[in-house]
Amino acid sequence: MKIILASGSPRRKIILEDMGINFEIIVPRVEEAIKEDMSPEKLAIFLASQKAREVAGRVREGIIIGADTIVALGEKIFGKPESKEEAVKMLQTLSGTRHRVITGLSFLIVIAGKIVKEIKDKEVTWVKMRDIPRKDIEKYVRENSPLDKSGSYAVQEVEDKFVEKIEGDFYNVVGFPKQKVEKILKKLLKEYPGEREISIERFHLKKASGIGEIEGKEVWVRGGIPSDLVRVVLRNKKRFREGIIKEVIAPSPYRRKPPCPHYGRCGGCSLQEIVYPYQLQLKKEYFLQLWEKALALPLPPSFTIHGSPEEFSFRNKMEFVFGRDEKGEKALGLHPRGKFWMVENLSTCLIFSEKHAPSILKTFQEFSRQETIYHPRTHEGNLRHLVVRMSKFSQEFILGLVVQEDIKEKETLINMVKNLPGCQGLLLVKNTSWGDAVDFRESELLWGKDFVEEVMDRLRFHITLPVFFQTNPAAALLLWRRLREILPLDPGDIVLDLYAGMGVIGLWLADRVKKVIAVEENIASVERGRVNCALNQLEDRVQFIPSRVEDFFREARGYIKQGKIQVLIIDPPRSGISPRVRKKILELEIPALVYISCNPVTFLEDAGHILKAGYRLKNLELFDFFPQTPHLETLSIWEKDTCRGPRI
Repeated sequence: MKIILASGSPRRKIILEDMGINFEIIVPRVEEAIKEDMSPEKLAIFLASQKAREVAGRVREGIIIGADTIVALGEKIFGKPESKEEAVKMLQTLSGTRHRVITGLSFLIVIAGKIVKEIKDKEVTWVKMRDIPRKDIEKYVRENSPLDKSGSYAVQEVEDKFVEKIEGDFYNVVGFPKQKVEKILKKLLKEYPGEREISIERFHLKKASGIGEIEGKEVWVRGGIPSDLVRVVLRNKKRFREGIIKEVIAPSPYRRKPPCPHYGRCGGCSLQEIVYPYQLQLKKEYFLQLWEKALALPLPPSFTIHGSPEEFSFRNKMEFVFGRDEKGEKALGLHPRGKFWMVENLSTCLIFSEKHAPSILKTFQEFSRQETIYHPRTHEGNLRHLVVRMSKFSQEFILGLVVQEDIKEKETLINMVKNLPGCQGLLLVKNTSWGDAVDFRESELLWGKDFVEEVMDRLRFHITLPVFFQTNPAAALLLWRRLREILPLDPGDIVLDLYAGMGVIGLWLADRVKKVIAVEENIASVERGRVNCALNQLEDRVQFIPSRVEDFFREARGYIKQGKIQVLIIDPPRSGISPRVRKKILELEIPALVYISCNPVTFLEDAGHILKAGYRLKNLELFDFFPQTPHLETLSIWEKDTCRGPRI
């Protein structure tokens, strides 16, 4: 890879030439303004990164080196003087002191116009300056060029007439720490050894990476698609070799141009480059690989995958986050993959709503200008999240602004959101926890309603911000319709619905059975479930039990003594079922068991135990609730040939 020095300094040029390195120079167009709210060390690194990133925006490939040197006396920062008079004052202040010369460094790896890695570092050297007579300072300033030097002096010009002692790297005082630069460059050139062409043969769904081989060794290529021929920059990592795409030489027939302008920088999607039918094929193949590894049994004839009716604009809920983008500017959007401290500033979100996302994001980006932004490391600042809940039936939505403390301009904000087409309500949610999860316990309705109404076939649901509701209503409707179609039910059956949430599945089946017992620990979900029961005249068919599933089994006899349970529904969180709960469930020996899962790995682990307990897998079908991502939903129905009744 070519090396680019992002500096116009002749001293840095000479030092880099002395290392025997071939390089280019691109002078950054950055103003070196001193920021008083930063320590000297942080400021030097910040300015170096700014310079490197500005140059990175003008190149397609290379290792870019940015550097900035400042002088610090305690926490007082000395940059470049604006006049010779100021240069004299700086040198008078530094005369007779022991001060720091700090060089911030930024090494950027740019491939195909994208920054794929940044190394930030610094070098600190201590300089003991002699007591210098004013006439000598004035003579130096008059005869030399101090205006392009931090602290107004160059050590190679003043030599030991001004400087008594240097502790550390002499070249750092010149402006470029030679040893550190050599060390980092050597590491990077070893890590990125060169370019190769590679054919993508396989795909790893969870990593969203294609896999090929070079000289018999696997190379993982993020964004590579089976049947691609790509040119990659190789990267040697500790456990494997990675290829970063520089050019797609011959694209796969399954490749497309990602429709979202933020794809690749935003962490919300990872499969947009793949045509949707092939996404479904990859998800099905991924599940089959897991199945073969976990169980290695014949699949039921029903096995298939159902695609989402909507490939985009399918999500009914989004949690956008406030933060800072890679330039340090205020941002509202989503975290880039693996960078929780950074936020990609979004102009739209295609998986949420191509129609409404731009206006919602723009409104709150404008509002954020008058408020502070929460920082996840320091836990300072105010604005944290923006939660949006939308009805896909009516296209109406409510908003929740999550803050650490109160906001100043409530009326201004209310007037702003009233102008958003489709907005029905605004809540202010205070969250002082250090975790990133949104806590809705302290909420204030500032304007409008605190719920939206979703209509799905014959049922109506009032949905608030805190409660869980399937994120892709159109795809969920496919699953629920399929469940009613294939699940054997009799009018006298009692259904036990565990991890019930608002009881949506129970409500969906309630008209065909005697009773549904819905167990859910989230009180907000239970309360909303009871509201929705009344809304659909099903109060006499669905009974909510506010309880953790683990605790429910201690008192279960009191709830099921009216009759034997014929159907058990399990829709657990991604972590699956705990061993204790699984044991209790299987001891019930209920004739029909419905297991809905959003995590194939934990589902297959539980499935092995269900098989050992004497159940037969009657139906197994996959549903894609999250296009453009690796996530996958499974619906399975199990039957037990004999039943001895509940043993609780």
